[in-house]
Amino acid sequence: MMMTRFVRASVLGLAIAAMPGRAAAQGDAEIAWSIAPTGRMAADTRMITFRYPAEGGRTGSTGSARSVDEMAGLDAAALAGPAESPVRFTLAGDPGRLECEGTAGGGRGSGRCAYQPAPGFAGEMERLGAPRPSSADQLELLIHGVELAQMRELRRLGYRDLEPDRLIAMQIFYVTLDFAREATAFGDPDRSLDELVSLKHGGVSLAYLRALREAGYTRLTFRQIEEMHRHRTR
Repeated sequence: MMMTRFVRASVLGLAIAAMPGRAAAQGDAEIAWSIAPTGRMAADTRMITFRYPAEGGRTGSTGSARSVDEMAGLDAAALAGPAESPVRFTLAGDPGRLECEGTAGGGRGSGRCAYQPAPGFAGEMERLGAPRPSSADQLELLIHGVELAQMRELRRLGYRDLEPDRLIAMQIFYVTLDFAREATAFGDPDRSLDELVSLKHGGVSLAYLRALREAGYTRLTFRQIEEMHRHRTR
């Protein structure tokens, strides 16, 4: 049991390690962005990294895999072109918006963004029973694509630990709402986002969850699912 708790803590730690400095961003804060090509993603997806002022005078950074379409206004032809060209794009969501400009070419790009947090977002999170996020939290939630609809569905599924770090960990480990629904259907009364992320990080797939159900398993805790998957893969 102590080892299981350690693994779960380690999973959240891995996610937090991907966010090395808590942002100290406020409205109108200037954020640096960069895009680099990677062969491990779909052709229309790029890893975009943001660097921003962090607490204590440090610089924080975090990255997220985003499709080119999500970066509204980004000229895909300019990004892929052989020579650097000026580009502009907007990354917007429930937590706020980033208005970005810079240059791009050869699959790479860099520049700066102005950040504006959405004024009503913090109150909406509080109404869902989550801690009130700071402007810095909102920036990181925006970068990782966390939306209120996702939080509302997680709340409906019975999850109460809707802290920003846990929501971001879901995005980092590609824990989709379909995965959350399928796992939750097994009825673990003590389910949490930490355990949900731990399932996915441990190699449990949506297909595996569905295979368990088809095999006749209907009531399992997340811990039991982890153990079954671990023994299966030995």
